[in-house]
Amino acid sequence: MMTTSIENKPKLFLDTNVILDAITLRDNSYQPSKELLRYIVSGNAKGYICAKQITDLHYIFRKYYSDKKLAQVKIKDITDLFEILPLLKGDILACLNKQSIDLEVAILCEVAKVNKVNIIVTNNPKHFDDWPMMIITPEQCLNLFQLKQ
Repeated sequence: MMTTSIENKPKLFLDTNVILDAITLRDNSYQPSKELLRYIVSGNAKGYICAKQITDLHYIFRKYYSDKKLAQVKIKDITDLFEILPLLKGDILACLNKQSIDLEVAILCEVAKVNKVNIIVTNNPKHFDDWPMMIITPEQCLNLFQLKQ
């Protein structure tokens, strides 16, 4: 298999729901999310999340696994796998100035935009209207980059 330089790898910002589906197998449609995570693990794509997502994921993992230590192990795995992008005051203020405000979505999009990550992968693309980046599902991402096995 030919390796790809870091500059040529897709830069993918993953919504929290994609990570949850892949790790907890929580939805009937988890397979594309799980497959996408495998490609990030293999180094064929570069995965990004926002620092804010870490606390969201930890909270959900603690509820899901009922085990604080296992939740922390899962968070450690995520920090090893993804580039964690900072959430700054300016990002929040920019989001508050947007007309259609779903603050959670706005923060993810703003952080991705500021860090030049132009593809957001989510299982809820309808929540991401009016943003200047590509918003796609895990299935669409796999098809776009021909990542399906």
